[in-house]
Amino acid sequence: MSSQKLEILPAKSADVPLLVRFIAELNEAQKLKTATLVTEEDLHAALFAERPHVEAVIGYLGEEPVGYAMFYGTFSSSTGKPGLHLEDLMVRPQYRGKGFGKDLMDYVAQTARERGCKRFEWWVLEWNTKAQEFYKSIGAEHMDYIQIFRTLPNDPPGNQP
Repeated sequence: MSSQKLEILPAKSADVPLLVRFIAELNEAQKLKTATLVTEEDLHAALFAERPHVEAVIGYLGEEPVGYAMFYGTFSSSTGKPGLHLEDLMVRPQYRGKGFGKDLMDYVAQTARERGCKRFEWWVLEWNTKAQEFYKSIGAEHMDYIQIFRTLPNDPPGNQP
């Protein structure tokens, strides 16, 4: 653990280029076959529209951005309550193992509690055992009975990125 305190701040409009770089770094680390498709314009619109689709926070050590979390609201018809979905969590490699990922998770979990969410959920790649171990270490439950399916609204299945 680091003796340094991570300062976590909501993303501002000026942070969009940094967030796009973070997303590209995360995609590279996750060995995703598709290139990062998001543009600064797309991300700015998603974060700062009249009705934003997503929120982001950035963790700083002093002036240095070390990682980020991106999340959005969900709803469970089973519970009748809102939820929060963690889209991205990333700490740059040189800052890993110092508790900063946990700090970012704690921040988003606290946001979920403040909003009265019943669930705080995220996805993890099957091969990413380090992430799975981290999530289990903070008390997360693996939902092995759920599978993710995807298609695009105007595309036949199989043609999505």
